[in-house]
Amino acid sequence: MESSVSSLMDHLNGVETRRRVVMMKRKEAETRLAFSTEEQQQLEQQTAQNEVRAVELKKELDHLLEEQRQLQLQLMAGMDTVRQ
Repeated sequence: MESSVSSLMDHLNGVETRRRVVMMKRKEAETRLAFSTEEQQQLEQQTAQNEVRAVELKKELDHLLEEQRQLQLQLMAGMDTVRQ
């Protein structure tokens, strides 16, 4: 009888140990998921910021190209005036 109690206690301790291991693994998985979710949100936010910046840079580039075109026209007009 005493050996069956001892055997049951050992089995119970083994079950408790496995339960704790499973709980630790679950907590680790939850932590990884939370980190991944936060990282994904940060990446989405960065993507949105990058898209806004790309639009701003395109506008600036278009403005600079127009300014360059105007300066080239002025230069050509000035050269035409000098030739005459």
